[in-house]
Amino acid sequence: MLEQLIDFYRSVNRPELNNSLQFEITIIFSETLFQQLKHLSKQGFVQLDEMLISDLDTALSDIQSEHFGESATLSGKISTGDCQFYLDIQDLLQRNTGLSKGQLTTAFYVASDDYYSAGKIAETSSQIYQQLHALMLLIYELKDLAHYHDAKVGEETLNLVFVREIEGSNAKSLQITPKLTMQLLEAPVIDIATLVEIGQQAGVNPHIGREKSVFRSTLVEFLSNSVSNSQDKFAYLVLHWSEFIQLFKKNFDTYISGFAFHKARKEVADAEVAAADQLAKVLNDISGKALGIPLSLASLVLIAKTDSTFERLVLVCAALLASWLLAQLMYNQQLQLARIKDARALLFDEIKVRAADYPEELSSRILDTSRNLETNEKKVGRLLCSLRIISWLPALTATALLWHLNAENVRYSVSILNTFLMQFVAWFGY
Repeated sequence: MLEQLIDFYRSVNRPELNNSLQFEITIIFSETLFQQLKHLSKQGFVQLDEMLISDLDTALSDIQSEHFGESATLSGKISTGDCQFYLDIQDLLQRNTGLSKGQLTTAFYVASDDYYSAGKIAETSSQIYQQLHALMLLIYELKDLAHYHDAKVGEETLNLVFVREIEGSNAKSLQITPKLTMQLLEAPVIDIATLVEIGQQAGVNPHIGREKSVFRSTLVEFLSNSVSNSQDKFAYLVLHWSEFIQLFKKNFDTYISGFAFHKARKEVADAEVAAADQLAKVLNDISGKALGIPLSLASLVLIAKTDSTFERLVLVCAALLASWLLAQLMYNQQLQLARIKDARALLFDEIKVRAADYPEELSSRILDTSRNLETNEKKVGRLLCSLRIISWLPALTATALLWHLNAENVRYSVSILNTFLMQFVAWFGY
């Protein structure tokens, strides 16, 4: 019905209205105007006190087709009823208390500015109405963020209560009573994109609760430190909105930085522990295997005690086999160490890239940890290389001992082998 009333008001060229919404106009009477008057009069939204057509007093029920196109003078009153039809912006603020409660669903019309809130006004409306829309949205979002509403039945005001959720301030709670005034509407248009984004992320971002908590606490901190109990906290918030948003972003960045620092520190610690565990595992694996070296050396005693050349050969072969197995085991541990080094490099290279954004203390810790792990890896690598070489000591020593104990037999065997080879060459004509 409000749209039909607006269409009528605009069709009669938006006549001047007094405080009682009374009007007097002279216009060419038409069938369209007649239908509008008949419908609105029936609904009680337009009350005609007098209608003169061609200077003759005419009732609405006496209108005939021959009256169309004649000059008509209409005087009457717009009776808004439940329609949100207002004389001017002051009338809107005085009578529409729902605006101060963040009620965005009810459309309204301001006659003096020809402003219809449900129309396409986002880009064409004046600064005052842009500010009005921003303030209504601000109240709506604050109402959603408030811990609870302290509003008594029958009161036209809305009390929003916020409780500080982050330690570090003596302020425990804060009450805001939104109220729209011309002072706030004439102020520069506030940018509430940050607040709207928080509201839109409620069902999407599972961590939005943290951001809401920081926002509430910043609100309590900002107003408690700047406004006395007797001052209008909502008005102060609007007039200093940019300062509040800067403080909120600073507090939120501080919170995120602390959270990221803790997360990064834990990540570095976990990486250090994992790399150290892998190195310890390599050392544990070789500790038992390295005992095979002195055990293999014990076979030298048996070689020296036995007089049987065959037994000595068997013991030497056993020593050779044991040394080969130990050398292969050490080689496998070297491969395992190489894989550990590659994994550590991949992990810490990524951490080092992000270290530029970390505090200096954590960045230094990352570099020190990486250097210490590299040093430990080099030590383990040198140990494995040494053990791999030493693992051949029993075999080489056993072979040398066999040569020493059986030198005559060996020389005799070599001479026989040499004679055989020379005979073989002679047979085939080489």
